[in-house]
Amino acid sequence: LLSTSSFLLNAAFRPAPLSTIISTVVEAAKAVPAAACNLASFGFTISLGLAMLCVPLVISTCVWTVWTLAAVGPARKTLSTILMCGLGPIVLPLLSSIVLGIAWVAFSVLAAAAATLLPCVVLISALYWGLVSAAEFRTRERRKPQDGAQDITFTEMLLAIFAAATSLAVTGPVVLLLTLVKSPLVLLGATVSASSQALGAIWKSRAGPFGSLLLLVLFALGFSVGVPCLAIAIALSALVKLVGCALWPGYVAC
Repeated sequence: LLSTSSFLLNAAFRPAPLSTIISTVVEAAKAVPAAACNLASFGFTISLGLAMLCVPLVISTCVWTVWTLAAVGPARKTLSTILMCGLGPIVLPLLSSIVLGIAWVAFSVLAAAAATLLPCVVLISALYWGLVSAAEFRTRERRKPQDGAQDITFTEMLLAIFAAATSLAVTGPVVLLLTLVKSPLVLLGATVSASSQALGAIWKSRAGPFGSLLLLVLFALGFSVGVPCLAIAIALSALVKLVGCALWPGYVAC
């Protein structure tokens, strides 16, 4: 999947034959179920291992709870303790395996379906919205009186193109260099600030050991997703600044 993504990104900047792009997309679609199955097996292994670690805690908590029941005598408490200690190490792992297996299989099917169908649905919806909006815009423009709009001359257009090219050649590299120089500082500062605020909120929440562990796991997931997204946003900001260096002076010159 990573190689396919890099190929498509390269094809966006270096044109490739349409048949090659289509075959690459088809191969990527064929690889989606295998990737989902690998993700499901990995998630099942991790979650089952964590469930196995929780088995002694669950059994001890159940035994402790049974021995605090006021309406149950010592004989039934002893029998319940023997049953829980004898059957718990067998029943709990088996039940966890069945529940987690069903959950991860369902998740893999949903993930594969989403990865296959969601891009098609989003693309078709975006195309439909764009085509309908363009048709409505053309209809509104046709209804307006066609008296001839005030437009710039070819000389002014050439002046705007010259200003845009000059700004892109002179200001663009400077803006790009400044963005690249400050990008590590922005990435580090934003990451440290967001992490400190999140960890401080977790510390102040007093959610207990299990709640704090869950919040830390969620924080780790958010961290692993947020840092790459922030890096991509910084790269996109550099591209937007380059485009702005070309378009804004030309717009002002017009």
